[in-house]
Amino acid sequence: TIARSRKQISDFYLKDMEAIQGFPKRSPPQNEVGEIDLQMAVSFADILAKMEKVEFHLYRPSKYLIDPDAYNRPERGEEALVGLMRTNLLKRLESSVDSLQITLGKVAAKIDEQIKQIEDYSEFSEDRHIDGSEVVFDEDGDDDSDLVVSRKGKNKFRISELRYDEWRKDLQDDLALIRRLEDMVRDVDERRDAKLAKLFDIIKRKTYGRNRKLLVFTVYADTANYLYEALVRRQGKLGVEIGKVTGTSAAFTKAGEEEFNNILDHFAPYARNRREKIDPDDEIDLLIATDCLAEGQNLHDCDMIVNFDIHWNPVRLIQRLGRIDRIGSKNNEIGMLSFWPLEDLNQYLQLERRVKTRMALASAVGSEEDLLTPMTEADQALTRKIREGGELADLEEGNEALSISDLTMDYFLVQLLRYIDKHKEELEATPLGAYAVTDGQGHEFTKDAKSASAIFLLRSLEEPEQQVKAGLYPFHLVLVDERGVRTTSARHILQIYEQLCSSKDKPLTALCDAFTKMVTDSSKPSPYHQLLEMAVGHVLREQRPANGWGNAVEEIKLRVKDALELVTWLVIPKP
Repeated sequence: TIARSRKQISDFYLKDMEAIQGFPKRSPPQNEVGEIDLQMAVSFADILAKMEKVEFHLYRPSKYLIDPDAYNRPERGEEALVGLMRTNLLKRLESSVDSLQITLGKVAAKIDEQIKQIEDYSEFSEDRHIDGSEVVFDEDGDDDSDLVVSRKGKNKFRISELRYDEWRKDLQDDLALIRRLEDMVRDVDERRDAKLAKLFDIIKRKTYGRNRKLLVFTVYADTANYLYEALVRRQGKLGVEIGKVTGTSAAFTKAGEEEFNNILDHFAPYARNRREKIDPDDEIDLLIATDCLAEGQNLHDCDMIVNFDIHWNPVRLIQRLGRIDRIGSKNNEIGMLSFWPLEDLNQYLQLERRVKTRMALASAVGSEEDLLTPMTEADQALTRKIREGGELADLEEGNEALSISDLTMDYFLVQLLRYIDKHKEELEATPLGAYAVTDGQGHEFTKDAKSASAIFLLRSLEEPEQQVKAGLYPFHLVLVDERGVRTTSARHILQIYEQLCSSKDKPLTALCDAFTKMVTDSSKPSPYHQLLEMAVGHVLREQRPANGWGNAVEEIKLRVKDALELVTWLVIPKP
């Protein structure tokens, strides 16, 4: 199954759209500020100020090495891990006080465990070796959390190699700060949770409407569990049936099988073609879910979603909305309400930028982690649009600055990951320079083509002399014909590639044979050599004339400059 935006569906399936009911109207997004405490004894800003003082010395053991030269860059990755921990605490705070409390408890326990290991070593080092003296950073988290990212290939240090008294003191300082944070939020239970109280009011108002169904999204399973348990305790006042799904758990207030698909069937029997099998009295009115539902599910019995927390990739919010924004919806209009941690959007964006910049700096010192990067201008524009209640209808249609395909490569990445999963061995055996041939039918780019064209995927082999802003670097996608390079926009090229190839499940044997015959004909140069030269020249920011032509497909693969490698390419013959 390939997920598609409204614009893509309109482009590809216009005639089909005319024969069926179209999309529902998107109402302007609604917003709420998710305060922490009904008694106003503690605020988001108060907790954040204290949180930023935690240094996470637990994840910086190389700072205390007696002989740092004995290891090759031992700090590698540590600062990135610290950045991830800071980000995780902030995201947990933004999600729910309960989620933050759980995480603080885990961090405190881990710091306390390390302090005890140091104290045990200090007391018994002359008599015995401590089994746990190796510093290990891994921690298991639930399926929806990123509490700690495992450091593969990490250095492991023995306590005897560290200035452990100094490390213990710094760990104790961090632990004291964590304990103070726990004290700040300990009394904010579900009775004082201001954000939960607002959600309760939203649900109550929804029950008075024509459509009672509501889909509540959260990033974390901890928050989903907390909301489910708290709302079940108030079920009598709400008068709704409640369900919950996360990546590893499911629950349902009605008697029945607490299984993922069964719960979705009871929440959206119309959308999932289960209307005849589900008793209306057993339907779920309120579904609480993590982003395990953000893609690939039809849930358009529902007409409203609530983002209980804000994902820092704003496109994820639109993906969540996509679960109810479906062709054939029985709803004329759909809506989205989001909780924000701060009233001032600029303050929120500055906070996001500050935290992620720290992580980017950590990456620059040698981290191998796949770190979050600061929001692009397009991300910020979409975030502003959602926060300020602008119309959502043009996010995909007619607004290039905010096109959802411009904002993310998730659409193509998901397909790629699924394909890799199914064809891993075949792909590993495929040599560099492998190519495919298509007939050019299916896209306006090739409709009036007068010459051959090609799409090349190149990879840089050398470090750039200056910072590279390209999102795919070290990879480069180039679409070129005899007129020159037509585009290097990865999104645009992948859209063209998909439209040219997605409907073809068998090789075009005649075209493949004709192509092979042409490039092996030594009597005349192949146009594809020249196309490759132009693509390489463009990537290298210089135009170099061809120095003669080869006479075989293998030579095309090998003519790439030393700075580049040809990974794969798509042949689009002259009509």
